Amino acid sequence: MERGELTRKGDNDIDEALYNAGGIMTEFNDLKHSPIANISLASKELFHSNFLAWVFNTYPTTINAVLSSAGLDKSLSGETVEVTREERNLDLVARIGRRRLLVIENKLKSLPYKEQLDRYETIAKKIEPSRDSREFILLTLTPDDCDRSQLPSGYWRCIDYGTLSTALLEQMPRDASPYHVATVKDYVTFVRCLLHVASDESRHTWNSAGSSLKGGTDAEWLRLHKLNDLFGKRQGQKVAAKVHEALARRFGSQVEWQRPPRHLEASKISVYSGFSNSQPLVGIFCALGEHAWPDNDIPVGIGFQVQGEQFRSYIEWPRPGHLAQKPNEGSRPSKTAAIAWDLFCDERCPVSFWPPGRESGPEDESIDERSKKRRHKTQCRFGVQFQYRYRPLSEIAGTDVTLDNLAKALIEHAESLLKDLEQIESLLQDHQARYEK
Repeated sequence: MERGELTRKGDNDIDEALYNAGGIMTEFNDLKHSPIANISLASKELFHSNFLAWVFNTYPTTINAVLSSAGLDKSLSGETVEVTREERNLDLVARIGRRRLLVIENKLKSLPYKEQLDRYETIAKKIEPSRDSREFILLTLTPDDCDRSQLPSGYWRCIDYGTLSTALLEQMPRDASPYHVATVKDYVTFVRCLLHVASDESRHTWNSAGSSLKGGTDAEWLRLHKLNDLFGKRQGQKVAAKVHEALARRFGSQVEWQRPPRHLEASKISVYSGFSNSQPLVGIFCALGEHAWPDNDIPVGIGFQVQGEQFRSYIEWPRPGHLAQKPNEGSRPSKTAAIAWDLFCDERCPVSFWPPGRESGPEDESIDERSKKRRHKTQCRFGVQFQYRYRPLSEIAGTDVTLDNLAKALIEHAESLLKDLEQIESLLQDHQARYEK
């Protein structure tokens, strides 16, 4: 990155020492000296919204950076600009003059989806109905993050952080405080480093921001700035979005996006993503028809989940209870644990859920030490409701998996599982009936 790239056109009156102290650097490790990069550690996405609101309110004409980047009318004609944060859960709301209302949805850490943007549009239309000009901006980290199929209406425009930050620096007034200009320059450099990591081809390999990323300046920088979770979450969302899109095309409204199991109706399917234990996570949850635990209207669910290098088949129950790891002679496991165990061991169980006779846990010596310690746990659990068995992800998707290849493998596995869903539910009902006598 050349120094001139971050210099405003014709700007020669910023002191060189202040310029350097502002954190205009090219290497990741140097960012530890950047005030902006370190301040951002506290709240990542919220930090960026707060910073942009400060710039817009301090130098109102800089709102043109947003307007010009989005191809909107930027003739302010002396009109006032007032920007608020988190008004009615909207990231940024800009009141321009008496007529215009500009809503900016900040999607630095996550990917947009239509239902959320639709909800924000409805909320924004209730703010000061007298304003007859309403515009909506979706701000994403990279241009690729803007999936236009997820935009709910023609009112929305997409811009990315790289475009906005460059325009922001160019829009800083000639009489702006040198300290403020240096701060904005530091911010632009920080954003460009984020974009460098986001566009790195290694980010397209599953779990590359997590435990599989070994050493190097990139990994150290991610850990230093606590950004491995940001890119891990993005990886999980990108894979889940591809799975959801493919399943929704085939199964329609039966498939929902990021819907918590407790809010899911019977016979519905939820595709979800997350980030846990420094690793991205993707899964599907299938609510089993009317098959609910007695005295509870929340369906029992089955599904699969990928986290790190594990591929898990699981049963999720609606009620907590004491869960044993494996029913052995003399043990007194809960009904839920015993029923789950019976299903996993049933020779009639379809391969799409769990291969008959397949023991849990990878056997190759490359597995990390933590997994070695867990290998003896034939039936595992999270909390008291989520019971699962796992096998190496490589069995499902091969090794060195790209995000696209992983999504393809999960789509194929999900379609097989959904095809066998009635059979799995019938087996589960049979095993449950034995414990209700």
